[in-house]
Amino acid sequence: DIAAAKKLQTEAEEIQKKIDDQLRQAKSENGDLIKSATSNFQNQAVKELQQLDDEIGLKLEESSTLIEKNKIESIQKIHAQIFEITKLIVSKISNVPISDNEIKEVVDSVEQKVIH
Repeated sequence: DIAAAKKLQTEAEEIQKKIDDQLRQAKSENGDLIKSATSNFQNQAVKELQQLDDEIGLKLEESSTLIEKNKIESIQKIHAQIFEITKLIVSKISNVPISDNEIKEVVDSVEQKVIH
């Protein structure tokens, strides 16, 4: 009976060793899977963030261009209104005929002084 018990004990120890080895291997594989999944997630997040950053940069550039275009158009409209107002004022207070070019030159001259 002692020999049979020793044999069973040896078999049980071998089975326990196999179980322990399989558990270690499974733990190692799970650790590798978690590391891989984490790395893949981080890479995907970085890729998506870069894409969003690129899109935002493009939108900012488009907005800046649109703002500059609108600014130029507004300045041109203001300039045209100043010209028309000046022309109207000159015609009301003076009987001297003045050409559009003369008015434009005076308005441009005054604008340059105001800008600088």
